[in-house]
Amino acid sequence: MAELKEDKKKQWLSLGKAAYLSAYQRMVHFSAKAVNSNASAAGVRIIDRADLPYISVSSVGPALVPLDYFNGANTATASNQINSFVLNNLRDRFKEIDEDEVSFIKQMTTRYDFADLAGEIDCHLKQIIMPDEAGNDLCLTPLHSSGLSKLINDTERRIAQENDDKKFSLFRHAGMNYGGSNTQNIGGLANELKKPLFFGAPEEDMDIRKSLAIHYKGFSYMPTTQVDDYLDWLDEACSPDKAKTMPQKLEEERLLKRIVRSSFLEADRQFAYLTKNKANFPGEQLLSSDLDRVFHGLIFEEERNNDWFIDFGNAVADYIKNKKRKKTIAGKRVDIDAIISNQDAITLQGLISDIARTLSQTTARSTI
Repeated sequence: MAELKEDKKKQWLSLGKAAYLSAYQRMVHFSAKAVNSNASAAGVRIIDRADLPYISVSSVGPALVPLDYFNGANTATASNQINSFVLNNLRDRFKEIDEDEVSFIKQMTTRYDFADLAGEIDCHLKQIIMPDEAGNDLCLTPLHSSGLSKLINDTERRIAQENDDKKFSLFRHAGMNYGGSNTQNIGGLANELKKPLFFGAPEEDMDIRKSLAIHYKGFSYMPTTQVDDYLDWLDEACSPDKAKTMPQKLEEERLLKRIVRSSFLEADRQFAYLTKNKANFPGEQLLSSDLDRVFHGLIFEEERNNDWFIDFGNAVADYIKNKKRKKTIAGKRVDIDAIISNQDAITLQGLISDIARTLSQTTARSTI
């Protein structure tokens, strides 16, 4: 803020060390009164600085953010003079200064004395319930910082003065009222809260969301149409209590190749998509390490060892065995199960593993 003209400056009031200490012990960065003036007096003072990627009391530095009273205006004068020291504008705001008191304020504000006024959360305050790392409920109470608001508003006012433009604004503001005609009962800086900032919400990028879902959860590689074709053929051309003829075995191999080839083609599409969006992933790793190795082998061909082909065969055979299909029976659409015995499922797994191994050796991804 610019220095006031001499006739606009306030008179420094000598209050005594006890008054400053009492006021300082009850000054906070965040006040419950700013949320609801009917709430019981309570507040939070931040002590340590934190390296955060956004503007906050912790990232700016608690020692640089003005504190405010929260338990009535009886300490307003002491709080105002303390904050003038914190903001380094004592000589800009006051005519004459008691150097002994300023020296005491400097000494006092390097300590972290704070009155213990802990109590229950007032019913006038909002609470947000979120899970903690152990899955238990954690109640958070949002509070406003009038001191941080003052720093932001002062920055806007300074830039407006530098540009000789009283209407200059860095941000979009709303207009809100605090405390009616007795704003001073909320806090000495409560007026700084009357112009909250508006920010546009970030737009959701569906491509990022989709790629992250694949990265962490995998993708569907089971070709439903081809599996249904195989099961329909099995129902119509084969009998569960008879061995398959050679022509039936050849047809089964053809249908299973369609299933495996479709799975590999889907993996190729997902590989290209994940590669295109790898900047969205931690460490630019295409898949999360938590995904099972069937997914990893589908995306990374070099991971397709003998154990992987067995796992892939098991996954596809299990899907086929448990696949439900819609059929019209006696004029009604019903779900039917695949009629595949456990022994047939083991045979099916072996066939699929062998087909997958052969296709992997004869069809490189770069040629698809």
